[in-house]
Amino acid sequence: MRVASLIALLLLAACATHVNVQDAGNGRHSLVAVSPSGGYDGSHEEGVELANDYCSRLRQTAVIERFDDKPGVGPEGEHTSKVVFSCTVPKALQF
Repeated sequence: MRVASLIALLLLAACATHVNVQDAGNGRHSLVAVSPSGGYDGSHEEGVELANDYCSRLRQTAVIERFDDKPGVGPEGEHTSKVVFSCTVPKALQF
């Protein structure tokens, strides 16, 4: 019973951090990032982090194409930005 409870808790935690990534066509993706503080810079930073998290599951890195900022602020003062990105294989460092 303890194992089932632990698995349920882990699945619940994974769902809480799930980001809805949409297919934007031609190998591109999009997601919506929200920042309760930091203005659009905060939502851009959150978007880059979420895009990199998504691409890292594919062992790739995010390349940001653009940010589409929602004008104004939400009811709690948050800023929202749509991030359009693609995933690519990271370049190897050569010394």
